[in-house]
Parts: sequence; structure tokens; C-alpha cells
Amino acid sequence: MIEIKALPKQDDFLSLSGVHNLLVSGYGFGKTETKLMALFLDMQMYGRYNPVFAVYDPTYDLLDLNTLPRLLERLDQFGISYKHNGSKKTIQTEKHGKIILRSMDTPNRIVAYESFRAYVDELETLRPKQVEDVWKKILGRNRQVLHGCESAQNRTYTFTTPDAGFGFTYKKWGQAKNKDRYQFIQASTRDNPHLPDGYIQTLEEDYPEAFAQAFIDGKWTNLKSGTVYSEFDRKKCHGKIEVNESDKLLIGQDFNVGGCVSVVAKLHNGILYILKTMVSKNTFDIYDNYTKLYSNKAVVYPDASGKNGSSNATETDIDILRKDFRIVVDDANPRISQRVLSLNIALKKGLVKIDTEEPSNTKLIEALEQQAYTDAGKPEKFNGSATIDDYNDAIGYLNFKINVIRRPAANISSVIQTG
Repeated sequence: MIEIKALPKQDDFLSLSGVHNLLVSGYGFGKTETKLMALFLDMQMYGRYNPVFAVYDPTYDLLDLNTLPRLLERLDQFGISYKHNGSKKTIQTEKHGKIILRSMDTPNRIVAYESFRAYVDELETLRPKQVEDVWKKILGRNRQVLHGCESAQNRTYTFTTPDAGFGFTYKKWGQAKNKDRYQFIQASTRDNPHLPDGYIQTLEEDYPEAFAQAFIDGKWTNLKSGTVYSEFDRKKCHGKIEVNESDKLLIGQDFNVGGCVSVVAKLHNGILYILKTMVSKNTFDIYDNYTKLYSNKAVVYPDASGKNGSSNATETDIDILRKDFRIVVDDANPRISQRVLSLNIALKKGLVKIDTEEPSNTKLIEALEQQAYTDAGKPEKFNGSATIDDYNDAIGYLNFKINVIRRPAANISSVIQTG
């Protein structure tokens, strides 16, 4: 027997009877723990019928670092015999069914199996265009009929923080026409009495108000209203610093035909100081314009799409810059919402300072003050080169790599016990 010792809101979620059940909560509530609770209750109830349980995380890194170790620990704790196939990402138990582990950022692997139940973690962290496709693939797999228990219902359990505001989960569950099939529980970080002292206060201090409502209280809120960079204030965010010849400088780079925007910065004691802004006619001119200002070595943090776009027929923009600069770039740009959130948090915490007295920074300052959201909830884009969005993109690419968003660690004491 497996006994569950759950928090009240976890117990409410585990009691839902919908086909698709959602737990939407703040950070530190215990979503992953609740996922394991739901999984082990199903293993106990249906294990004799050879079910397949599909467990989904946003990335394989999260599966390997978070879900899998905790899952294997519990199997050992309960004395459940199993074989773990690391390469195939499967766990075959002796009497409690089979567990398939899949990453949602590789949807092409959500094929060639049928599951009885699905457990989906942090669905809202996916890109908007990706989430619908992944959800359909998960539903398509979740059709296993248990021989000897044909009346058992296929179900999905989804666990997420409302990172997308009024995004996919709000439309699918919050606005569901069939409330019996799409059921949900909203839970707050405050509902977990076992968190470290100061954990909630840290969240409140670090996140802009609307994001705090989402990330603490688990509420679907409008994360896309007013100006995009609401935490920017030219007085509070002002800062200047001297540059020595030995300093290594950093460049945030946006590419545009006729106007490539470069934001030049120095990192000192954990603070990113924006020194100057340059506009170059094309990628070839960036190095020349930089060396007119500085002789320092520099590291460039560019728009990842520069791998594809090019300033001539044979070289990409990034290849051109690589000849003179060290380049730090991922395969794809971060989600726009994550880049915006990262810069807002950095501005609020004083991790980004801009020399507002430097004339070349004038348009950057105006861009941070003026860019707004469209009716579709996306940051405004403008036609032409070196426009408002180009300046904000340049500083955004740089800041996202320097000031990485990290959730404060939380100790969750909700427990699954053997009984």
C-alpha cells in the first residue's frame, strides 16, 4: 500500500474527477511532488493491468535532474522492483506497469506508444506555437485500454505555473465550456507551510507586481499590459562606470538591413553597465565602429537568427563577427516573454544600469520607455531599421545571458509514504 500525506490543495487536486485535470500554482507549492503523488496512486490502483504511464517534462535536463531521481528514489523506498532503461527513457516495474519519460521540446519522440495516463509538468513554459502541437500529440498517445479493466478512464494531469498569463491553460481550462472534462485547482505558494523563511518575500521583491501574482498566487493575470519594460526608470536605472584598457567589454547585438544596433556594456560586481549604443550600416561595419570607441577585447551576444540571415551571399552575420569577436549564442533566441521578464527583473533589482547622460544611449532610453504591447499581447514591432524594438532586442539578448532567471530553491515536505 502507498499512503499519501498531502497538503489540502494537493488533496483537492488528487480528488478531481475530470478527464483533463490541471494544477496551476505558484513557485514552491509542490507541483512536481503532486505529479508523483498522482502517478503512484494510479500505479497502485491499476498496476495489475499492465498500464503505461507517460511522464512529460519541458526538457530532458529537467527529467534527468528533477523528476527521474525523485521517481527512482520513491520506487526504491516502496520496494517496487523495476528496470530503468536510460537510453530509451523507460522504467519497467514488476507489478505496477511501465513508465515512459518524454521531453516536450522534442515532440518528434512523442510517437510509437500508447499511454493510459499522462502527467505533464510546466506546460506553460513551452513556446506558444509549440504548446498546442505538443498537447495534441500527448492526447493522441493517451488512448491505452486496460485489458481486464476496460471501464478505466484515460486521463491527463497537468502541472504548471501560469508563465504565459492568459495563455494556453487559461483558454483550455479557465474558459472551458465543458467544466466536467476540464477541471482545475489553483494553488498559491502561500499554501505550502513548509517553505523556508523569506522565500515568498524574495519572490515579491524580485518580480514585477503582475508576475508576482502569477508566480506566487498561481493566478492567470495580464502579464502584457502597458509598457513592455515597466521597471525602467531613467533616474533609478542611471549608472556610469570608467573603462580601463584591460576591461573586457560585452556587446548585445541586433541585426537589421541598414541599421544594426549594438549595445556596449561592462560587467562589474554583478552589475551590467550600459556604456554606449552604436548603429552600424551593416554587419561588416560593426567592428570598425566599435574600434573607433574602444581598443578593448569584446564578447558579442547576438540575435540567434543571425546564423541564418546574412550580409552577403556566403557568410552569415554571426560568421562575419566571429572573425573579430568572441561570440556567445544559442541555437535559438529565448522566448520573447522570458527575455522581457529577465530584463524587467534586472532593472528592478539594479542589475542593469544605463549611462543616461551618454548621448548615444538616448534612443535606447526612449525605446525602453516607449515600447508597448499590441492588442495581440506582443511587444510592438516597427518597420525600418534601428527602430524602438531593435534597441530593446539588443539589450535584451545581452541581459538574458548575463542575468539568468533562477527560481529561489524551496524545500517541499509533502510526502508519499509506504503504508
